[in-house]
Amino acid sequence: YRAVWPLFSLLIPSRAGQMLDGFVNAYKEGGWIPRWSGPGYIDIMVGSHSDIVLADAYLKGVRGFDVAAAYESMLKNALVYSGDGALGRKGNARSIFHGYIPLEDVEESAAWFLEDRVNDFGIARVADALGDSAHAEYFRQRARAYVNLFSTSKRLFRGRHADGSFRTSDAQFHPDEWGYEFTEGAAWHYVAAASHDPFGMAELYGGAAAFADRLEDVLAAPRGY
Repeated sequence: YRAVWPLFSLLIPSRAGQMLDGFVNAYKEGGWIPRWSGPGYIDIMVGSHSDIVLADAYLKGVRGFDVAAAYESMLKNALVYSGDGALGRKGNARSIFHGYIPLEDVEESAAWFLEDRVNDFGIARVADALGDSAHAEYFRQRARAYVNLFSTSKRLFRGRHADGSFRTSDAQFHPDEWGYEFTEGAAWHYVAAASHDPFGMAELYGGAAAFADRLEDVLAAPRGY
């Protein structure tokens, strides 16, 4: 969703629409859009990023796929708990009400939660375009919930327990510690996780200049812990 699909929408919009219709057909036939394109549903990677791919394409004018069914699939990903790790979003059982995914509920909980705030933003934009004002407002608010994992003391996103405490104390926190609440990375790799809200994210760091300095910190950071 960060690279090739936006490129498809710009360079080959008609073919992109045909390919996206294949994903929508998987929803019609199996009840969910696969998180990973493969032979069947595969429990791999984080975030139901078909949501942002479909949203980005639709808002750029790509057509050729069933928009109504695509929107249904987005809402199902965002609102329904499947209980199957290969289907939908992990963490939906409590995160919808809790405001984040507790560490006790899902491995790589922070990665799941932060990635899906981008998807909620896409759903909000499509809801606006389709005149669904109630869902548009709801998902706009949910897209901003990334702030619930921001640590003001360490100026990085961190995983939280169900009781609200972070996984480690500040003294025990290592920003280059690989894994745990993150997927294939550490806290450094999720510095700019809220790509859908750059100005709001920058304010968490103290403004645009402070955020730019924080990005420089990423480049200067030592290798994994």
